[in-house]
Amino acid sequence: MPNKASHLDGYNKGFFGTSGNSSELTQLDAGDVIFTSFGAIGAGAGQNDPWTKTYVNGAQFAPVAVATPAAPTGWGAVGYGLVDGVPTWVALTNSTTSTGGIMISNDGKTWTAKNLPSSPGGAWVSITFGHGLFVAVAATNATTTGIATSPDGVNWTFRTTTAPGGNWQSVTYGFVGTQSLFMAVAATTSTTAGIATSPDGITWTFQTSTAPGGNWSSVTYGAPGGTGTFVLTALGVSTTASIAKSTNGTSFTFATITAPLTTGLVASAYGSNQGLFVAVAANVGTTAGVFYYSADGATWVNSAIGTAPAQAWNALAYGLGTFYALSGGTGPVQTLALSTDGINWTYKIIPTGAAAYKAIACGDNKSGLVVMVANSTSTSAAAAYSLIGPSLLVEFSGGIAAEGQPDLYLTSNQQGYATDVTRFY
Repeated sequence: MPNKASHLDGYNKGFFGTSGNSSELTQLDAGDVIFTSFGAIGAGAGQNDPWTKTYVNGAQFAPVAVATPAAPTGWGAVGYGLVDGVPTWVALTNSTTSTGGIMISNDGKTWTAKNLPSSPGGAWVSITFGHGLFVAVAATNATTTGIATSPDGVNWTFRTTTAPGGNWQSVTYGFVGTQSLFMAVAATTSTTAGIATSPDGITWTFQTSTAPGGNWSSVTYGAPGGTGTFVLTALGVSTTASIAKSTNGTSFTFATITAPLTTGLVASAYGSNQGLFVAVAANVGTTAGVFYYSADGATWVNSAIGTAPAQAWNALAYGLGTFYALSGGTGPVQTLALSTDGINWTYKIIPTGAAAYKAIACGDNKSGLVVMVANSTSTSAAAAYSLIGPSLLVEFSGGIAAEGQPDLYLTSNQQGYATDVTRFY
């Protein structure tokens, strides 16, 4: 039997199914998931039971048991990284506690509480991973307790910076040429104390920019056309000072938005498959001023949407071909919008616990998950995960069949294509 890795490129891919026909996929293990490019599937057992779960584009979330944060405020940020090749999720509490203020998971399902060496200056609001390091920022302008780093999500060190002009809001990781660069923004319109960069997450330098039309709210990184670009958003409603871009990390150019903003932009993300930046405003409207997209960070187009969220949008993430926008909400209703092109969006109502999910993050093809955390102290509904993929995911639960015997058959009333096989656990 082949030595199976977490991501099985080139294995068991191929066309299958026309009306009344079937094709077999052999030697699948429990926990393997088939990524497919079609919307209808049937399954017939070979030697073992076939499928147990079906998920479409990360839209079905399963709440999981988590640790109770030490302070009664819930969770505020979540991020993902590969630690020595192992998928690692890190959730940070929405408080200033040091004891039990971190949760760690390698599968998005089982979480373990960890401690910080000391208390942050404010609630954690953002976390990123790059250069072999998690970097997190807290909502504070303190010089010694606002930014922390960790190589594994367990052991953390606070870093000293010059005081920002407002509380830290967002952090991301990217490149200038071949050089690594972290960038963080603070909730301020200061021209000299709102944007900070670091080549290693340890030593930080403030950069100078023109004043934004409102406090900085988010920063993301992408490389459209191979050009590394940082995009920053602000909370103001200015059409000329709400989005800025930088390709060198030191100079920043504002973009002009033709569609009117009715509220400030709160979150941004980059889709590598689409080559698009997407930004979202804290709005419940359905037309102008909600979603924007750009192929270069300079020219932005407004996306009209057809459904209003339960509450204003507050988070945005991208992973494995899909953008995920998360609205606010008060249990039991919260809206999740999904887009595979960054332009057209579909909507899912997701259940919440006592409090709404506040942060969302996507893994890579090794984790195969999107994870949300809630501003809740619930031990049963403060985190949730969903499988993600290009179209339809079906999970195989059977064991390994006898050598040379098929585990299952895939059948379909339309021709399909098995695009990938990935092992999640």
